Amino acid sequence: MTDHDLNLEGAYALKTPQDTKRLYVAWADTYDDYFSDAQGYLIPREVVRVYTGAGGRGRRFQWVDGTL
Repeated sequence: MTDHDLNLEGAYALKTPQDTKRLYVAWADTYDDYFSDAQGYLIPREVVRVYTGAGGRGRRFQWVDGTL
């Protein structure tokens, strides 16, 4: 996977679960800078705000890479 693939077009071009995992691993360190901040994506911040506002309680979920 190249740096060129680490964008929305690369994400939309994924074909298999393995492709998704490779993109996730390659993009994890810079995703917030590229997508959330640069694109003005507010959902992650709002999720944290609501979650912490509710006392940080809720169901656990599994990340794409299988971690909890």
